[in-house]
Amino acid sequence: MRPILYYVHHQGSGHWRRALAMAEQLPRPVIFASSAQPPRALPPSCEHVPLPLDFGLVNEDPDAHGALHWAPTHQPGLLARHRLLLSAAAHYQPALAVVDVSVEIAVLLRTSGIPVVAVRLPGQRTDPAHNLGFALADQVVMPVPESWGLHTNLPRTHAVGLVTAARRVLKSNNDGRPRAVVVVGTGGSRLDARRCSEIAVDLPDHEVTVLGLDAPAEAGPANLSFQGRVADAGPAIAEASVVIGNTGLGTVGEVTTAGKPFVTLPEQRAFDEQEATAKALDGVGAAVALWQLPEPGGWADAVRRAMLLPEQDEPEVGAARFAQLVEAQAVEVGTV
Repeated sequence: MRPILYYVHHQGSGHWRRALAMAEQLPRPVIFASSAQPPRALPPSCEHVPLPLDFGLVNEDPDAHGALHWAPTHQPGLLARHRLLLSAAAHYQPALAVVDVSVEIAVLLRTSGIPVVAVRLPGQRTDPAHNLGFALADQVVMPVPESWGLHTNLPRTHAVGLVTAARRVLKSNNDGRPRAVVVVGTGGSRLDARRCSEIAVDLPDHEVTVLGLDAPAEAGPANLSFQGRVADAGPAIAEASVVIGNTGLGTVGEVTTAGKPFVTLPEQRAFDEQEATAKALDGVGAAVALWQLPEPGGWADAVRRAMLLPEQDEPEVGAARFAQLVEAQAVEVGTV
């Protein structure tokens, strides 16, 4: 079978987690291309084409007069990564390409004759560059539940569900003491060591475990511990009574799939991605969204409200639906 070429954006860890979860459900090989290293071993049928980064100290005319998002002139990394991508496409002859996410890569591959399935994230994505990328795509995938309603009235766009390898495992910690797990992603967060100490002070009856940050030099409250960056947050989330974290789709997918009460603090991201995700979660009663850092006592109030939210239905298995759409499209474009 001809493989799928899958471009994985390097910012944050959610793009890689989504890509690997989908690839494990796909009946054909996947050639990943990314400037970021995969977070874990690839499935046996998959390969990784490392790409150089595409920015430097000086980035002239990065948006091509407003027509694109990132195409700085005379950028050696940009030229090198495009050469490697086209070389991989020529060598592997993919059935199609999945692009998560880059308008410029979608344009490059589609204008080279390779059908494209584009990933569309939440947020305000109606600018000229996004419109161009989505118009070129044969299909557009949103890795969010249909119930959020973010895909309606968008051409060829399918909400496949949260794409994660996590599964619902409802557990309680062994000692019976409630446990708050704070998940700090890789894309930048206001949940620094100081804020985590404030959370622990607000929740004196909880064990507060922080994933994604190393322990600071100064000791914090006795009920606060730091585990640093972990390869798999699933076990800690499964033991949690409540989860506090930002609103990246990777974190949202793991927490929602695990069925845990969730307090989320959306961060400023391009195109208001996390704000849009937080509004969707809040709208369906799946999380308590905090738009500002709370005053003392505010974390305890947010946790109390999260614990009162109705239990959500187990979400659809987004990875399987994503893979089914990609496989159907590969067949549709007439490849084997």
